[in-house]
Amino acid sequence: MKSLADDFSKGRLRRELLLFKSWIQFFKANYNGAEELAQESLKLTKEQKLGSKLDLAINYFLLGFIGLAQGNQTKALDYAMKSLKRNKELNLAVAIAEDYSFIARIYRLEGDYDQALHYCKKSLSIAEITKQKKLEVLRILSEVYYHKSEFNKAIKYLQQALALSEELNVPFQIINNLCLLGYFYRFSKFSLALEYFERSLMLSEKWGYILGEAHSLSLLITAYIDENSRGIANRYLSRLSELFDKTKDKGEVDISFLYLFSKAYMMKTSTMMHDHVEAQALFKKLIDYISANPAGIEDYLFYSLGNLCDLLLEELSIYNDPKILGELLPLITKSIDIAETGRNYFWLVKIKSLQAKLALIQMNIKEAKKLMVEAQHIAELHGLHSLAWGISSDHDKLLEQVDVWEIVKREKSSIGERIKLASINKTIDRIQGKSALEPPELVDEQSTVLLILSEGGVLVFSYPFSDEWRVDEDLFSSFLSAFASFGTEFFSKGLDRVKFGDDILLMESIGSISFCYLYKGQTYLAKQKLVKFIEELQGNSLLWQDIENLGGN
Repeated sequence: MKSLADDFSKGRLRRELLLFKSWIQFFKANYNGAEELAQESLKLTKEQKLGSKLDLAINYFLLGFIGLAQGNQTKALDYAMKSLKRNKELNLAVAIAEDYSFIARIYRLEGDYDQALHYCKKSLSIAEITKQKKLEVLRILSEVYYHKSEFNKAIKYLQQALALSEELNVPFQIINNLCLLGYFYRFSKFSLALEYFERSLMLSEKWGYILGEAHSLSLLITAYIDENSRGIANRYLSRLSELFDKTKDKGEVDISFLYLFSKAYMMKTSTMMHDHVEAQALFKKLIDYISANPAGIEDYLFYSLGNLCDLLLEELSIYNDPKILGELLPLITKSIDIAETGRNYFWLVKIKSLQAKLALIQMNIKEAKKLMVEAQHIAELHGLHSLAWGISSDHDKLLEQVDVWEIVKREKSSIGERIKLASINKTIDRIQGKSALEPPELVDEQSTVLLILSEGGVLVFSYPFSDEWRVDEDLFSSFLSAFASFGTEFFSKGLDRVKFGDDILLMESIGSISFCYLYKGQTYLAKQKLVKFIEELQGNSLLWQDIENLGGN
């Protein structure tokens, strides 16, 4: 018996030693080595039954952390869920709260913002949650609501995170929260934003946090430039330049991206054209640098892209030379690839919207519509509803302006006129972080008719909302004839709406059944109603079967 106990003790000690070594390799950023050690520990726990459910939970949690560090969110989520299952069986509230927080973090990195919110709230609902873990959850909530363009909620949770980080006295968290709060307030309370930036700078200098100091200086520089206070901005740029010179050869902290961005932004806003040329070169350098080293600083790639696009479009307006677009389009493609690889859907949607506007000024209207549909679909899929609504409104506006664009095409209007008509500057301002996304103004919806059609445009069901459609059979005939001619092309082009007379026609297809809704108003809200209607029909199995039978399925 003593020998058996000794074997068990030795085995348990070996398993714990493997876990300890795995954590060491993790903190050394040797993630593959860390995974091998953690997997060996897990194998021992399972095969020799050396561990309890708690031991398994600890192992799974570590493997989840390693998976996330490796960039494998799917693997990380799988292990996090296994850890959660064991901790629930043990009813360990603190560990459950930590698992929920970790799962929320994974979903946030995957771009599944609604699921991230769900697990954040589950974590906060547990009374035993530690203050350190609560701080992490509050920060995730703030980031998610910012990406969803719900700024009041983002600020509320970030203020709570700041208060808690001050209570716990976590210097880098205090500084980061101050910087982010200042960034959020730039749109509404500029003086308050400056207070947060100044306080962040003061604390960074006090605690020797070089990255925080550089970040605070960069934010102050761009803020004062935007307020046309270039003299003050220049003083902060001089301080950032000195800090960069002191740190660039030591190799401990890389603040080059902050220095280069601030310098480029200063030159971009100069009145001297040769400064604009140098700004272009710096922004291109930044894009190349961050493309090769994107971890943690991807936002600055997209800010740089927005500013470079602004400069190139200014040049394009002056010289009316389409070749200038040749410099920009490959950068757009590169940025989309980085956003897709990093599952950064917030930026992917914004860059896709810019891509659509660029297609428009090249007079490729069909491509612009298709890209808008793609961008809206991505935004809706990932819970970015405010962005989706804004893109849908841009699409509606384009439909209203189709005749104007035809005139522009026929008269070969200058690129400068096209840039103005496309309202591309608003899109670029949002990419640069210079303006918040405002929800479109609500417009009363006027329903005209709802039609259900089978393959080939055969009418299955109709419900006219207006008297005109109730009594005029020619309207139905003309619509069905039109649908037969454009329906196939419509779906093959990946579109979801088209202008039909004074109305907008919205279409959703389920198999061979097409739902057509004619209305005057905003497509985003109309689409929500149509999707809800279809879901209600599908929820009634007998009714849905009748529709499919009538449709010939």
